[in-house]
Amino acid sequence: MLVHAQSNTQRTPSVPTPQWLTGDRKLACEAILCLASNRQPDECQESLNRYFGIDFDDMSDTATARANFLNQCPRQ
Repeated sequence: MLVHAQSNTQRTPSVPTPQWLTGDRKLACEAILCLASNRQPDECQESLNRYFGIDFDDMSDTATARANFLNQCPRQ
């Protein structure tokens, strides 16, 4: 049996290579998901501990620092 292969001249769109998050960026993304959930599974413990561990004497400093932490999660 002889098989004839034809060249496909159409280009397929390139698929971006996934980029895995690490460190605080990863924890920030996890914290966002965990804070938005009604139930927090055990997997939320590390990220929520990091989030709630941000604590200053001045509540506005705490709120700003926590927001800055969550903003480390990429939007795209």
